[in-house]
Amino acid sequence: MGSLRVACVLNVIPHYRQRFWELVHERGQLDVTLFCQTELPGSGLRLIHDSIPQKVVPVRAWGNHSVLTWQRLPLTRIAREFDLSFWIGSPRLLSCLLWSTAMLKLGKPVVIGGQAHAAGSSSWGEALRLGWWRHFKHIVVYTDAEEQYLRARGFNNHYIRGLNNGLDQKSIDAAAAGWPREDLVRFAKEQGLTDRTVTVSLGRIYERQQLDLFVEALPELVKSHPDLLHLVIGDGPMRQSLEARAEQLGVAGHVRWLGAIYEEAQLAPWLLSATTLVHPGTIGLTLMHAFGYGLPVITHDNPERHNPEFAAFTDGVTGSLFRQGDVSSLVQCVSSLLEDKETAREMGDAAIEQVRKHYNVEVMVDRFTEILLAAHASTP
Repeated sequence: MGSLRVACVLNVIPHYRQRFWELVHERGQLDVTLFCQTELPGSGLRLIHDSIPQKVVPVRAWGNHSVLTWQRLPLTRIAREFDLSFWIGSPRLLSCLLWSTAMLKLGKPVVIGGQAHAAGSSSWGEALRLGWWRHFKHIVVYTDAEEQYLRARGFNNHYIRGLNNGLDQKSIDAAAAGWPREDLVRFAKEQGLTDRTVTVSLGRIYERQQLDLFVEALPELVKSHPDLLHLVIGDGPMRQSLEARAEQLGVAGHVRWLGAIYEEAQLAPWLLSATTLVHPGTIGLTLMHAFGYGLPVITHDNPERHNPEFAAFTDGVTGSLFRQGDVSSLVQCVSSLLEDKETAREMGDAAIEQVRKHYNVEVMVDRFTEILLAAHASTP
């Protein structure tokens, strides 16, 4: 029996999904063709549709990706040439909502996938999405916790698989191994990190990251930790205003703005030099990146305002939580972890074990393949 021919209808292919699609190709069980856009204006994502092994069919799109989008898809080809189709389960992709449902009504094997509960989503928006999803027997979600979320809402006759969304942990391990201790000491000296207590933020600098809370917390933090240096890896629309605010508060010398860094080998020495990752706002895959380098994470305590990857976090085990939006609580949380180095090391060990065992692309590909094969096998 040959590989299962699968049409995957996506919005775009971001850089952090490269190893996932490479691994799907290497396994050989799925012969995937991806139908997607080649740009997503305003998203800040680096796209890789031209550098993965699968065939990519570019599609035109109209609309605003954060509101409603319509893709022009070759529906006849998708219906006739493939054994099964996988669709992004977001009603914002109006064409996906309509045509995936049409494929289902035609008796074609279809798998739908997406976030069961999106951070900050409205109750009516979620009700619309889940009401649509109920028509599909096979559903892919981000984590095991999201599977349980759907089960609790009556999805009891569905085949649901949480992928446990993660990153390419083997590449992260290899990048870390490329920086033995003596090289890391030399790097710290060259970059002025020696004798500094280093914390780090990672990701696009925009409102949902809420890095402004940490900037406001810095004056109090440097009173008790005068050697504190916070590294900001990323770029975005709020960077300029945050730099100006740090100047106003007199803490500019305690923040270093590194800009966007995408290559793992270049990221590695910075993350390996830090003691903890501080992410005051909505967290998602940044959590997995920090865990991958053995960094405990400090973030806020409202799970409703986090992305599904937050399911991998355990307060007091892989990091610490502060009261959402509370600068004083953030100061206390960061100070406690910086002062208790042994606990920080134990949290870092638990964090890296979590991603090596449960949240990585190998686990994701296993589960993705499993549900697609099951969907095809269950179709008369």
